[in-house]
Amino acid sequence: MADHMKALGISGKRLITPIIVALLLLCLCFAILALPGIRDEIALAPLENNRWLASALATQVFASLLFIYAWKSILRLQSRVDCSFAECSAHIGVTLLGKYLPGKIWGLLGRSYLLTRRGLSPGVAMNLLLADQYVTFYTGFLLGIAALIAFYQPVLAIVCLILFACVYPLSLRYFDRIADFASRMLRSLASKTEQRPTTDFSLLNYRYFYIAFAAYCAHWLLTATVLGLLFYPQLSADPVTGFMIITAAIPLAMLLGFLAVWAPGGIGVREGTIVAILALYFPVDFAISIAIYYRMICVVIDLSIGAFATFYLLKTVPYLIDESGER
Repeated sequence: MADHMKALGISGKRLITPIIVALLLLCLCFAILALPGIRDEIALAPLENNRWLASALATQVFASLLFIYAWKSILRLQSRVDCSFAECSAHIGVTLLGKYLPGKIWGLLGRSYLLTRRGLSPGVAMNLLLADQYVTFYTGFLLGIAALIAFYQPVLAIVCLILFACVYPLSLRYFDRIADFASRMLRSLASKTEQRPTTDFSLLNYRYFYIAFAAYCAHWLLTATVLGLLFYPQLSADPVTGFMIITAAIPLAMLLGFLAVWAPGGIGVREGTIVAILALYFPVDFAISIAIYYRMICVVIDLSIGAFATFYLLKTVPYLIDESGER
């Protein structure tokens, strides 16, 4: 195992530059393919004479920062990991670029590799990733399903939110079993490290699970708010209902797109889910315009954080902890 990780470290240093650059180029290609109508009226409409544009941009930046902060909180589960915000941003950037490769595991593998360069064992690194995915999916499905139910029955949605909020602390007591189940579901990912994931946290602090939970919930809500602000003129007749259905569509579309391992970046699946949910309230052509515009936002975010990850890792990876545990 040690020889294998040593070989991985050496090859990782030499290959990380072309891999990240290739992913950036691939991401850019998909951006062009996914947005063939970027110059047409439907794509640019939310930018023209929109007094909420500045607020939407600021909200999106804050939402992205919360996404990174949630990962930083997850890392604090393991007391030996206290990465800077910049390093956590680089981790996220690698993952965002990796999702554009079929299989969806490449970004997670890259993040796992960076954690092993921090001195963590592959098993611990894998469990930190599982913890992150667990909170991401839990909060995303919680808000998405609750918002969708609220569209039909608000009282039932409140009951659903309370139920999920009560179940969350209980589920943390059984996280070991959840991690084992997830590791079996991600056996192909585990095999890359030649070690089956085990819960190997030396000091597990569940307080950071709650911090990540709050950060992810705020992230999903703010992401929906960005679209609500950009398309506010069309939502002004009933902004509450419009925001509610957008809140249902965004997290569910994002997570289903991730689960569609055959679709790079969730292309097609994410847009189809958004249109299907938004069409319950909006005209189909308006739902399509929101889906297209949200894809554009996601690509810009992926490229921005991915570009930061490229420059940050090029500068810092050679100086991360080496195999002997020294800087």
